[in-house]
Amino acid sequence: MADKFLNVTMSDATSKPLKIDDVVTITSAYAAGTATFTLTYSSGGTAALASQGDAAAIYVPATAAQLAEVVRTLWNIIASAASQPWNQPFYQGVGYSWDNWTVQPASSQASSYYAQDANPAGSSTFAAKNSNILEGQNNAAADGDMTSGWASIT
Repeated sequence: MADKFLNVTMSDATSKPLKIDDVVTITSAYAAGTATFTLTYSSGGTAALASQGDAAAIYVPATAAQLAEVVRTLWNIIASAASQPWNQPFYQGVGYSWDNWTVQPASSQASSYYAQDANPAGSSTFAAKNSNILEGQNNAAADGDMTSGWASIT
Protein backbone atom coordinates (compact mmCIF):
# COMPACT_ATOMS: atom_id res chain seq x y z
CA MET A 1 0.00 0.00 0.00
CA ALA A 2 1.25 3.47 -0.82
CA ASP A 3 2.08 5.79 2.03
CA LYS A 4 -0.24 8.73 2.62
CA PHE A 5 1.06 12.25 2.97
CA LEU A 6 -0.47 15.53 4.05
CA ASN A 7 0.47 18.58 2.00
CA VAL A 8 1.39 21.32 4.47
CA THR A 9 1.61 24.98 3.51
CA MET A 10 4.92 26.44 4.66
CA SER A 11 5.49 30.07 5.63
CA ASP A 12 7.44 30.64 2.39
CA ALA A 13 4.28 29.62 0.43
CA THR A 14 5.71 26.27 -0.67
CA SER A 15 4.00 22.98 0.08
CA LYS A 16 5.81 20.09 1.78
CA PRO A 17 4.61 16.53 2.42
CA LEU A 18 4.17 15.19 5.96
CA LYS A 19 3.81 11.41 6.17
CA ILE A 20 0.58 10.52 7.99
CA ASP A 21 0.58 6.71 7.63
CA ASP A 22 1.32 4.55 10.68
CA VAL A 23 1.23 7.44 13.19
CA VAL A 24 0.93 6.08 16.73
CA THR A 25 1.36 9.22 18.83
CA ILE A 26 1.32 12.98 18.37
CA THR A 27 2.86 15.18 21.04
CA SER A 28 2.99 18.95 21.25
CA ALA A 29 5.24 21.47 22.93
CA TYR A 30 5.60 25.22 23.07
CA ALA A 31 8.96 26.84 23.83
CA ALA A 32 10.69 30.09 22.93
CA GLY A 33 7.78 31.31 20.82
CA THR A 34 7.48 28.20 18.63
CA ALA A 35 5.01 25.31 18.75
CA THR A 36 6.28 21.87 17.74
CA PHE A 37 4.15 18.82 16.96
CA THR A 38 6.01 15.51 16.89
CA LEU A 39 4.50 12.54 15.07
CA THR A 40 5.85 9.14 16.08
CA TYR A 41 5.40 6.25 13.65
CA SER A 42 5.02 2.53 14.34
CA SER A 43 8.59 2.04 13.08
CA GLY A 44 9.86 4.33 15.87
CA GLY A 45 10.73 7.14 13.47
CA THR A 46 9.53 10.68 14.08
CA ALA A 47 8.64 13.82 12.16
CA ALA A 48 8.44 17.27 13.72
CA LEU A 49 6.17 19.99 12.40
CA ALA A 50 7.27 23.39 13.74
CA SER A 51 5.28 26.62 13.66
CA GLN A 52 6.67 29.99 12.77
CA GLY A 53 8.04 31.96 15.70
CA ASP A 54 5.50 34.23 17.34
CA ALA A 55 5.68 37.94 16.58
CA ALA A 56 3.43 40.98 16.79
CA ALA A 57 1.29 39.75 13.89
CA ILE A 58 2.07 36.02 14.02
CA TYR A 59 -0.10 33.88 16.28
CA VAL A 60 1.04 30.35 17.18
CA PRO A 61 -0.54 27.79 19.50
CA ALA A 62 0.92 28.40 22.95
CA THR A 63 -1.55 27.32 25.64
CA ALA A 64 -2.36 23.70 26.46
CA ALA A 65 -5.84 24.10 24.97
CA GLN A 66 -4.49 25.61 21.73
CA LEU A 67 -1.88 22.85 21.36
CA ALA A 68 -4.55 20.21 22.01
CA GLU A 69 -6.77 21.66 19.25
CA VAL A 70 -3.98 21.32 16.69
CA VAL A 71 -3.26 17.74 17.82
CA ARG A 72 -6.97 16.90 17.58
CA THR A 73 -7.10 18.45 14.10
CA LEU A 74 -4.09 16.37 12.99
CA TRP A 75 -5.80 13.20 14.26
CA ASN A 76 -8.98 14.15 12.38
CA ILE A 77 -6.95 14.62 9.19
CA ILE A 78 -5.19 11.27 9.69
CA ALA A 79 -8.52 9.49 10.26
CA SER A 80 -10.04 11.15 7.18
CA ALA A 81 -7.04 10.22 5.05
CA ALA A 82 -7.43 6.57 6.02
CA SER A 83 -10.77 6.54 4.19
CA GLN A 84 -9.21 7.79 0.95
CA PRO A 85 -8.23 5.41 -1.88
CA TRP A 86 -4.84 3.74 -1.44
CA ASN A 87 -3.68 5.05 -4.83
CA GLN A 88 -4.15 8.69 -3.79
CA PRO A 89 -1.11 9.14 -1.56
CA PHE A 90 -1.49 12.87 -0.91
CA TYR A 91 -4.50 13.56 1.28
CA GLN A 92 -6.97 15.68 -0.66
CA GLY A 93 -4.82 15.22 -3.75
CA VAL A 94 -1.87 16.99 -5.30
CA GLY A 95 -2.33 20.76 -5.37
CA TYR A 96 -4.23 20.94 -2.07
CA SER A 97 -2.51 21.94 1.15
CA TRP A 98 -3.55 21.91 4.77
CA ASP A 99 -3.70 25.56 5.78
CA ASN A 100 -4.11 24.80 9.51
CA TRP A 101 -7.03 27.16 9.87
CA THR A 102 -9.99 25.06 11.03
CA VAL A 103 -10.81 22.68 13.83
CA GLN A 104 -14.03 20.72 14.18
CA PRO A 105 -16.20 21.14 17.29
CA ALA A 106 -14.71 19.38 20.32
CA SER A 107 -17.91 17.56 21.20
CA SER A 108 -20.62 15.96 19.11
CA GLN A 109 -23.61 18.12 18.38
CA ALA A 110 -27.25 17.09 18.14
CA SER A 111 -28.05 15.96 14.61
CA SER A 112 -31.27 17.93 14.29
CA TYR A 113 -31.15 20.94 11.98
CA TYR A 114 -31.10 24.43 13.47
CA ALA A 115 -31.78 27.45 11.30
CA GLN A 116 -29.35 30.30 11.70
CA ASP A 117 -30.60 33.16 13.81
CA ALA A 118 -31.00 36.61 12.23
CA ASN A 119 -28.08 37.59 14.44
CA PRO A 120 -25.38 34.95 13.69
CA ALA A 121 -23.59 35.75 16.94
CA GLY A 122 -26.79 34.90 18.84
CA SER A 123 -27.24 31.49 17.22
CA SER A 124 -25.19 29.33 19.57
CA THR A 125 -26.77 26.03 18.49
CA PHE A 126 -25.92 26.70 14.84
CA ALA A 127 -22.45 28.05 15.59
CA ALA A 128 -21.60 25.04 17.77
CA LYS A 129 -21.82 22.79 14.71
CA ASN A 130 -19.36 24.80 12.63
CA SER A 131 -15.61 24.52 12.41
CA ASN A 132 -13.62 27.22 14.15
CA ILE A 133 -10.38 28.93 13.30
CA LEU A 134 -7.46 27.55 15.30
CA GLU A 135 -6.31 29.98 17.96
CA GLY A 136 -2.80 31.10 18.84
CA GLN A 137 -0.94 33.79 20.74
CA ASN A 138 1.46 36.45 19.57
CA ASN A 139 4.65 37.53 21.34
CA ALA A 140 2.60 39.76 23.68
CA ALA A 141 0.45 36.76 24.75
CA ALA A 142 -2.59 38.21 22.98
CA ASP A 143 -4.97 35.66 21.46
CA GLY A 144 -5.77 35.69 17.76
CA ASP A 145 -6.44 33.47 14.77
CA MET A 146 -3.53 31.10 14.15
CA THR A 147 -1.24 32.38 11.41
CA SER A 148 -1.21 30.13 8.35
CA GLY A 149 2.05 28.59 7.29
CA TRP A 150 4.56 26.40 9.13
CA ALA A 151 8.28 27.00 9.52
CA SER A 152 9.65 23.48 9.04
CA ILE A 153 9.08 19.73 8.81
CA THR A 154 12.01 17.60 9.96
